[in-house]
Amino acid sequence: MTSKPRVKPTSKPQILVLSTPDGDLNYQTRYIPNRRTHVVDCDLCGTDVTAGAAGSSDYRLGLHRTACLSEQLKEKSKQARLAEKQQQVQDPLILSESTPQESLESGFETPSGATTPRPSSPVENLSLDPTQSELESETYNDPEPVLEEGKGCPGIGVKWTTGSVWGDYPYILHESPDIGWEPISFDSQTNTIYFRSDQCKRSSEGDSAKVCRPCAELPSTRAFVNVQERAKEVKSHTNLRYLTSRQKDALILKLFRHVALLENQLHSNQRSNKRQKNQISDYKRILALIASEELAGLRRILEQALARGSSPRKVLAILERTLRKLYHVRGGFNERELDISFLVKAIGGPKLLYALQKALGLASVSTIRRRHRVPKLLPSLATPTPEEVHANIQAFFSPDIKPPPSFPNCSELPGNIMMFDGVALEGRPRYCPDRDAILGLCREHSNRVNLKVDSLESVEQVRKALGETDKKSTTRVCYGCDATVVAIAPYANEKHYTAVPIVASPTDKTETGLQFAEWLKTVLEAWRTDPNGEKMYGPIWSIESDGDGVFRLAKFTICMQQEVDPDSPLGKILAQCLGINKYTSKHGVIPGSDLKHVAKRFATLTRHMLGIAIGDTVLKPTDVIKHLTMLPNITLETAKALLDPADKQNVPKAITLVQRMHQLRELDTPQNPSDRKIRHAIDFFAEFEGYLIFPFIDVKQSLSQQIRSLSTYSHLCTAMYLKHQTNFLTNPLFADSQLIVRCIVITTARLQILDPKLKFYIILDGTDRLEGVFCDTRTIDHASNFDIYQLSQKIATGTLINSTFQKNPDLDRGHRKLKLSGALGIDHINPASWLGDVVVGHVNIPQEWELGRKDADAVLAKYFNGDIAVDWEELFIDSAWDHLRPLGEYVGTSFSPTDARSEMENERFPIVEPVDPTATSLSSEQVNRTLIEADEGPQQTAESLGLDLDNYFPENLDDLDAENIPDIVQKCLTDKAGKKYLKSTLIAGLASNRSKKSTLRTQRVQGMAIADFHQKRLDIDFDPLEEEDMVKIDDLVGVLVKTKEEICLCALLIKEFKKENQTTPLSAIHLDEQENPDLGITIIGQLMDMTQSPQKDTWHWNRKFLVLDSSEGAPQTKNRQLLLHVPSSEVYPLAPDISQADDIERSTWTITSSQLEETKHFAWEMLDPDSDDIATRINNLPEVKNLSVPYRTVDGDKSFCVNIPSHVRLTPKLDAKEMVACKLCHATMKLNVMRNHVGTHILFAMRDKHDPKLPPDTVIAAEPCGWCGLEGECHTQLTSSSKKNSTTVQITSNCSYHYAKMMYKAAKTFSEAAPCTNVPLQCPLCPISKSGNRKTIWKYNALFHLLAEHSRSGQIPPNLSPQFWVETHIRHIEEQALGITVDETDRFRDENTIPNSDAIDGWEAYPDEVLTPHASPEKKGRERSTKEHAWGKNKRRETPQNASEVED
Repeated sequence: MTSKPRVKPTSKPQILVLSTPDGDLNYQTRYIPNRRTHVVDCDLCGTDVTAGAAGSSDYRLGLHRTACLSEQLKEKSKQARLAEKQQQVQDPLILSESTPQESLESGFETPSGATTPRPSSPVENLSLDPTQSELESETYNDPEPVLEEGKGCPGIGVKWTTGSVWGDYPYILHESPDIGWEPISFDSQTNTIYFRSDQCKRSSEGDSAKVCRPCAELPSTRAFVNVQERAKEVKSHTNLRYLTSRQKDALILKLFRHVALLENQLHSNQRSNKRQKNQISDYKRILALIASEELAGLRRILEQALARGSSPRKVLAILERTLRKLYHVRGGFNERELDISFLVKAIGGPKLLYALQKALGLASVSTIRRRHRVPKLLPSLATPTPEEVHANIQAFFSPDIKPPPSFPNCSELPGNIMMFDGVALEGRPRYCPDRDAILGLCREHSNRVNLKVDSLESVEQVRKALGETDKKSTTRVCYGCDATVVAIAPYANEKHYTAVPIVASPTDKTETGLQFAEWLKTVLEAWRTDPNGEKMYGPIWSIESDGDGVFRLAKFTICMQQEVDPDSPLGKILAQCLGINKYTSKHGVIPGSDLKHVAKRFATLTRHMLGIAIGDTVLKPTDVIKHLTMLPNITLETAKALLDPADKQNVPKAITLVQRMHQLRELDTPQNPSDRKIRHAIDFFAEFEGYLIFPFIDVKQSLSQQIRSLSTYSHLCTAMYLKHQTNFLTNPLFADSQLIVRCIVITTARLQILDPKLKFYIILDGTDRLEGVFCDTRTIDHASNFDIYQLSQKIATGTLINSTFQKNPDLDRGHRKLKLSGALGIDHINPASWLGDVVVGHVNIPQEWELGRKDADAVLAKYFNGDIAVDWEELFIDSAWDHLRPLGEYVGTSFSPTDARSEMENERFPIVEPVDPTATSLSSEQVNRTLIEADEGPQQTAESLGLDLDNYFPENLDDLDAENIPDIVQKCLTDKAGKKYLKSTLIAGLASNRSKKSTLRTQRVQGMAIADFHQKRLDIDFDPLEEEDMVKIDDLVGVLVKTKEEICLCALLIKEFKKENQTTPLSAIHLDEQENPDLGITIIGQLMDMTQSPQKDTWHWNRKFLVLDSSEGAPQTKNRQLLLHVPSSEVYPLAPDISQADDIERSTWTITSSQLEETKHFAWEMLDPDSDDIATRINNLPEVKNLSVPYRTVDGDKSFCVNIPSHVRLTPKLDAKEMVACKLCHATMKLNVMRNHVGTHILFAMRDKHDPKLPPDTVIAAEPCGWCGLEGECHTQLTSSSKKNSTTVQITSNCSYHYAKMMYKAAKTFSEAAPCTNVPLQCPLCPISKSGNRKTIWKYNALFHLLAEHSRSGQIPPNLSPQFWVETHIRHIEEQALGITVDETDRFRDENTIPNSDAIDGWEAYPDEVLTPHASPEKKGRERSTKEHAWGKNKRRETPQNASEVED
């Protein structure tokens, strides 16, 4: 459709043609210069009407004439009504003045355009009510008609009160012959009509001058009355033939006016249609232009054009000018566009913003700077000060930066979380121009130096302090390798919940928990007193962190000071929650922890090789891998990847591991009894973890369900801690997970008190929001690492990025799953994704807490059949016992060696001193964190580390300039020669060559520099081999164990293989490897509790494992009580069967009695009971103190026990303080001094001296026992092992006087309290036994042993080391202390040519010297004497001639 050509403006008069129903009207226009338009004179009223700039616009003239016609009709109607009023006296039947006007206007369109429903007949809504009340109330007196004589009935005269007799009577009715009457005459003077009835008799009865009866009754008939009523008022359905003449005139007038209005509207609509067609054409051109061309800032262009009232054609012209670069829209950005522009600049950089500004019309850099002011974080120079904290609060919590929250229904503002966490730094100093000081030194030691850059000497002092290598030096200063960031985040704000930093302080991780708590109190106080802090944004309700031990102690120190008032609203709620800890700080702050760190440590615990104690089962990572492979679509590689410690910070993988283990509960029960036992433990652990993890990832859970689930976890956690203590969950894991539960319950109660309508998303608890800020900070530019100065700049931008995504959640990529319900590995979930009801007022906290306790009891009964049960009311009857203190002391503030299971990846855990917290306050010192330094590894290329050249350049140009240095600060320092040095350059030169950190996250979190490279690998070797000649995990083997009196065989279930000098456990070994003791393979397993069948031919496993020590007072919570470590060569494979049962749960392992008996005999023979070191071998057997070992028959007899020879009998060891009688002289003394006493008897016999303490005729044997002095039945064996430059000595003996706790090193050294040095030694000439040791002899028996066992023709073999002679030498001072005089000693040495002490000491200095002993044994004193031994030596140096000159 084409539009009408546009007419050009003109000042010449024009002829304007207007089309009307009466024909075309021509008008002469005249031009008005000052108005620049043409006008015409209206032919109806003479008014000037605008005709447009070209004199061709007839639109306004048409509208004007329509209005004039309407006014004229109104005026005529008004004049007619006035005339009728004037004639009412003469003509009372005139129609009411309102009748025509009101009747015509009703039901038709008015001049204004408003319409009402069209009438169904031409007289619809026509009203004929008279308006003169005096006519209506006038009494009618029928006049006496005058009749001509002889004429008959004259008819009845009716005064026509409805109006005129001519215009208001429906004469047309008389066209019908059956109307019943007819008018016969009229009297206009009296307004009377005379009617004659069709039944008129033309004569009256009795009187010809009277009216007949039919005519007299005519006015009262129904038909006549209806005619009168219709003449007064017409009904909507009245037929036209019943209308009066005046009513028809009124109807015609009404229709005429309506037709006139419709004609005007038609003309107006025609012109409007033309105009709209033109507009539609313009709109189509606009759409075509928008669809075909890219218009930057289109929304702003259209918004501004519409605001100016531009027509479509004008808008189109603006768009075309924009395409030709002739028009550029300015301003008009809404908040979302500014947010997007900021994100583009902050994440993509200014170049990307410029490109998108030109392409899409985003805001420019200058606009963003004006509208998005980025606050500046002031990093701490040393320990954070109140001034620094206040400055950051003022900067970040200013109302123009962060608008204060609004909670109109709350009497006070809801609380906030103060969260803190560490972020890795590149340890290099930076110059802070704002304070003219050095940044980047650790807060622990930076107070030792002058941080002000006021002279070259002060900078040099810092350089020397950084280079100090002595860690104990008081001048040593360290780089800050980590930054502790403290941030504030709200609890109840579901839309704007970004964590805002207020502290960034570098540390070297040597700070104690109490030191950290001190400055954290400063931060809390600053927030409480700052006008932009608590007063504007609410108080601090909790302080939360990750699982760092220093952080945990600081939280307990601050937050466990006073109990909640029991009469307060919060106290009344908590009083109904049995076992919940009610302590807070003096300002109501409670400690909390982060779920994601707990989840990661759950994964670390699961894959740790020490395992998890669950009832009588130890769950190993190999067990988990094996059962995960039973899931559909889970391969061995996938299962091992879930337990791979290479990236222990991977939260989605940790969550997936929990979910996968939970899926095992849906599988069928394994057929293998061992697998079924392990599956039972895995199912419990997965369900236990699920009660803590699922409330945070199941988006359908309501807040009530979440609290119930967390309560179940808390009670299960406490119950398992009471059973296993740290062998189930470690101390840190227990404490942190319990803090999470407690914090959520108390926070829910607090929000209920403030406003029951508030919502609480527990996913906002913890430090995840601060982690999000760290993530945005690292991804702002290409440099993912930063120093403290760069962190202070980036973290502010990162905070705004995080806040912007929260305001615009649709811009955030978020989780990739379209449906979070049932998704695996869920990490970040925002409140908008949560589907459950989280309104705090809908939660009954005490009820849900109690239901959680009942659920926990049901779980314990389901998995442990009453073995683990807790009487909660009895447990918590003392207020000092609660879920944080299940044994009366706070868990997690002291160290346990098993804590490494959840804190480190199968590595040695740093040993620290324990902390002794009290019930209400913690004043003990936390030991320093252990600073783990990476060993120098092989040199790696930049490519292998994921690095490029950018890693060696500054992160941005701001790091190189000094333009932002305040004018009052000197930019340079000048030396004595007048040479100037830029301060920023000087401070940058203090950095070490290892300041650049690796860009790989898994290496950066370990503090690795670019030069360091350490790749973790999975320390689990699990391969489900099926070869018959392999021994695998979950196989059953027999093993000999010893009890207090017996040696017996037990069945062992293999859990793990461990090879010497190899940290990676094995899942299987070859039979040849298993039988080879030289390989150093250890088997770790659990003893199985076996029960004899009623037929006595088989033994059944009762699906229980045995603890190694069940005696009273033995610790039942340690893993070592459940796991047995045995050399692989000392176990013997068994061939069990599976018993058949209707219920698969009742099927179990069975082993025949004959097989167990044969295995026992074979194992005993392999010990070689006839060897000299059998005592050592028996002593090395694992010891079991359990009444179920040995196994008992159905008759109660012991089974599979070994007949122990008498000479290797097992004797109970006596206590050191127990009184015993000497077997030589019968004197009574304590066991720990018996060796010294017996040594005196032996030495007297050696020196052939009378011993007055011995009874007459007492003879001491040639090789007496050093414990009791007798010979023959006592066997003593010494074994030694060397490890890391230290030697460990172990002595085993079957002597009843064996002092098992003797300190060997002290015993072989002379002292006045214990002068005897007679100790066991290994003979260097005796052959090595199967146990890997040589024969053991006593020191005082050494010479006789050499003569008796190794002499050849009276000569001892010369292949003896000088060290042996030194160890067997008895000094003067020892013999004197035992009762042998110096003369007696010298005489004995002279007679036997024994060197003095100096000579012996000299031999130790010459290990290569050859000794040539000579001897002629002869019995004397003892059964054999050494008196006639002759000694000779080919010496390289002279020895003293006189032995008396030598001092011992």
